[in-house]
Amino acid sequence: MEPVDAVDARSSGDLVIYSGLVVLSTGQIVPTLCLKEALSAEYGGDYCWFVNGSWRQLGLDHIDDAEIIGDYTASPLPCDPSFDSDDGSYRVGHSSDFNRHASLMSDKVTLRLRPRYAPGSGPVAE
Repeated sequence: MEPVDAVDARSSGDLVIYSGLVVLSTGQIVPTLCLKEALSAEYGGDYCWFVNGSWRQLGLDHIDDAEIIGDYTASPLPCDPSFDSDDGSYRVGHSSDFNRHASLMSDKVTLRLRPRYAPGSGPVAE
């Protein structure tokens, strides 16, 4: 899996797709994509991950016998404030940790998933 190349965002409504990965307590490394507002200070966005042979929205299912212990973004944009830190280590750390784990990613990840919500229901609006 190759990281998605990002370009500089120009306005507050611009969206970016970040390549990433999650590390599971089982040792499995799962590829992810994140869609978010590039100039938003809020970390995260809408995540999908490639598990059980298809892309699924992350967070809709319980994962049996595993938990996510880390998540890393391949190439955070320099203009994305959600990766800012006083010394720049947060942005650099994401990239270096992504590179450290990327060679261990597999497109053959199989997990036991079960819906987080009952059919017909969904997350309760706050």
